[in-house]
Amino acid sequence: MLNNMKKDILIVYYSQSGQMKQILENLVTNMHGECNITWEEIMPTEKYPFPWTAKSFFNVMPESVQGIPCSLDYPANNADKKWDLVILGYPIWYLSPAIPITSFLKSDYGKKLLSKQNIVTVIGSRNMWAAAQEDIKKLIKDIDGNLVGNIVLRDKHQNLMSVGSIVHWMFTGQKTKKGIFPKPGVSDVDIKDSSRFGAIILEALKSNDFTNLQNNMLKAKAIDYLPDIASMELKAKRIFNIWSNIILKKAKKGDKIREKWVKIFKYYLFAVIIVLSPIASLVVYVTYPLFFPLILKKKRYYTSCELKEK
Repeated sequence: MLNNMKKDILIVYYSQSGQMKQILENLVTNMHGECNITWEEIMPTEKYPFPWTAKSFFNVMPESVQGIPCSLDYPANNADKKWDLVILGYPIWYLSPAIPITSFLKSDYGKKLLSKQNIVTVIGSRNMWAAAQEDIKKLIKDIDGNLVGNIVLRDKHQNLMSVGSIVHWMFTGQKTKKGIFPKPGVSDVDIKDSSRFGAIILEALKSNDFTNLQNNMLKAKAIDYLPDIASMELKAKRIFNIWSNIILKKAKKGDKIREKWVKIFKYYLFAVIIVLSPIASLVVYVTYPLFFPLILKKKRYYTSCELKEK
């Protein structure tokens, strides 16, 4: 009888480095014994390498930004079930959801699996996530899903320091300190403490009421909104759109001309991060008092499950 009363949770995720899987395992610590938990890993037919090579990393930018799907392998065994909750975990590539996540949400299988389901998204990122979550909100709406919560775990080190550390991790596969740079990714402490959000989700599950779930998780600091980072990110997303369109129009994957344009983008990206991002952060904080009401309005929106109609 007790088993029949357990809540059914489906965890769908993509974890190239293993960090997202670790986050989700800690998140649901308090749910074991109370819920039946089913795991479903999103599996690209052709796996993306980890660690990355420089060529493979920069070459996924156009498809990431434009949301161009890759081929996936599906288990095809959960699509007809009604879940009490679906937890969707994803990393971010170029301010956009990782290609396997976008591919899943655009697939017939993903649409069938998540339609009419209550969904909590979990993000593991360096420090920029708002633009990617906007993409996810739209994709969830398109498949008639119901977004009820979002949790963001990020690298909390200073922006340029985290760039240096993430590059070390991505290209060596070693999540370790390197020289002056701190340990990359989401901290072990934050990953372990993510279990507190699982406890909040469990309470909503027990009452079958997700109305205040996101507000309750925000009180527990499920999202740390940084106005300077958000401002840079949303501008950068528009620029990435321009670059990705240029590259896709110039050549197909594998063409030498594409490699040339991707290389130009790489140098541009590093120049912007190193030279312009500190200036952009300074401008935001100097003008903070003037734009405080607007910043507060943006914070309320981007930390919510709301999707603006355009």
